[in-house]
Amino acid sequence: MFGDCFSSGAALPSSWLVGKEAIVFDDDLPKKKIPREFPRNLVDMSVTELEDYIVELQLEINLAQLDIEKKKASHSAADSFFK
Repeated sequence: MFGDCFSSGAALPSSWLVGKEAIVFDDDLPKKKIPREFPRNLVDMSVTELEDYIVELQLEINLAQLDIEKKKASHSAADSFFK
């Protein structure tokens, strides 16, 4: 399958998962969500950390707004279908 690439007996890199027919890279696997704490304790945060936190919150707000728009569009489509 890989020709002489692994004929030396070298093991596949640990980042590869080998199945019967395909090789799946870790990058292709779903990423685990890192739990975020909201709200955070702002007292001990530096100005830079606070600015980064604001950017993170704005991103979260944007994602929530997109989700709302998708759900409204889906609801509207369902309403028009069943009228």
